[in-house]
Amino acid sequence: MLEQPVNWGKMKAQLEGKVAVLFGASVGIGAATGRILAESGAKVVLASRNEESLNSLVKEIRSAGGTAVAAKTDVQSYEEVSAAVQMAVDCFGGVDIIVNNAGINIAPQPVELQEDAEFDRVINVNLKGVWYGMKAGIPEIRKRGGGAIVNVSSVGGLVGAPGLTPYCASKHGVIGLSKAAALDCASSGIRVNVIAPGAVDTAMFNDWQKDEEQRANFISLHPLGRVGKPYEIGAAIAWLASDAAAYITGAILPIDGGYIIP
Repeated sequence: MLEQPVNWGKMKAQLEGKVAVLFGASVGIGAATGRILAESGAKVVLASRNEESLNSLVKEIRSAGGTAVAAKTDVQSYEEVSAAVQMAVDCFGGVDIIVNNAGINIAPQPVELQEDAEFDRVINVNLKGVWYGMKAGIPEIRKRGGGAIVNVSSVGGLVGAPGLTPYCASKHGVIGLSKAAALDCASSGIRVNVIAPGAVDTAMFNDWQKDEEQRANFISLHPLGRVGKPYEIGAAIAWLASDAAAYITGAILPIDGGYIIP
């Protein structure tokens, strides 16, 4: 079980009265973000393909006094993404915040050995899914007079990584997509920002770094000398979604223990 903070309230932002739709919400960074958004006062639609994990998270959030509902969603389907946004409207009256966190990776291998189907699937989830989230969410946020979108890229969107061509392409794409959307949306009072996590203690990272020696070497490249925790990413997402970040748009925030500083 991943380490969790003693008190989620220590991570909270000021989101009272806000409605958030969080894609990729069931595990890891997404689940931590869902907890923090709810602890911060937001009403949250938690969207993911993993219905069992979603329902468990909704139960946990409600038990802690928060407000959340689950929407089984495959971000490769615009209809399902749109339905999750509509659920926020139907249940809570509108949308103020969209967080696009859904993401996948593939087993590392040289570019010439990668399959078309794998490439397409990574792009469809990691990049097109973000586009769908914005496409469905922006009209509803505009009705509220403005709000915030936080898209999750990666340090793999800022630098390359051997064997991860589709992943890096998709995460670089999220940054370009978000910068353009920030310009499109600025006049509507909608801010679009990006976070770029480094090594974080999630199933995706742990599946990638199974070899202990290789893992230790990779962690040594992070000046803070450790892997990040999902709640550390979630706290930054909640802050960017809050009015405390009201003058920030089009920004890319690395949360990586200093990995890209060199």
